[in-house]
Amino acid sequence: MKKKGKNSRIIGVILLVIGALVILAAFPHVDKMINRSSSDGAIAVEYDKINSANIGKLIKVSGRLENEGAMKDEAFGISRDTVKLKRVVEVYQWKKKCLDICKYDQGWYEGLINSSEYDASHKNPTEVQFESQEFMSEKTTFGAYQIPSALLYKLDYDTTLGPDELIEVYTGNLTVFNEYLTNSVDPPSPKIGDYRISYRYVKDKDITVTAQLAGDTLAEYRRSDKSTIFEIVEGATDNEVQSDTNILANILFSLLMIGGVLIVIVGLYQLITGSAVGKK
Repeated sequence: MKKKGKNSRIIGVILLVIGALVILAAFPHVDKMINRSSSDGAIAVEYDKINSANIGKLIKVSGRLENEGAMKDEAFGISRDTVKLKRVVEVYQWKKKCLDICKYDQGWYEGLINSSEYDASHKNPTEVQFESQEFMSEKTTFGAYQIPSALLYKLDYDTTLGPDELIEVYTGNLTVFNEYLTNSVDPPSPKIGDYRISYRYVKDKDITVTAQLAGDTLAEYRRSDKSTIFEIVEGATDNEVQSDTNILANILFSLLMIGGVLIVIVGLYQLITGSAVGKK
């Protein structure tokens, strides 16, 4: 009986080792598969072709976002070949900062700072002649798809129009100082209430969009829990359409994981029963 118990324990240890190795081999793939599907559940699709079977579904598409011509700020005659252009207006203002004590600092800030509760010597302007504004098309072509402005708003700006470019195109009365147009009489030493204007735009780049396919337009997707998915990020991911081969691989790795768990269970059973027999 003791010999039989010993053999069972040996078999149990061997099975535990084999089962653990099987699980370790299968886990990375299964974990990746689970995370990919649970992160957003989107279907990876081709950039230059629309599959009508995906209309109404959540899709993920990567590709090159390229400008279709110039975006222009008519107020200042500034234009740029880009998918979107932003006029950034900053005003030189007071800002109150309180830690252990309160103090007033001067600086450039986008948007007016309410100084109604500041002391009389630290008042900011209550209005500005110009405001920040974005310029873009209602829809922008992206491969076979159309990106609406509501989604393009979410794409970060990456480039600022430089002084040489401003000098080349600007013909107004403001002063070009570095990358800014400014009304300051002395740009290196601005006064409270002075404003400066810069322009930011987006270079052609690779992006990835996750959204609902509505005809040829990428729209906001609403999940059953009422949360929404409407994402645009820099960088491309592989548009790996879920093929029969991928599906079969997922099934095989899942079965391998299950098999590894079953082997571990059998190994534990052999150890337990072997120990019980060995005591008799």
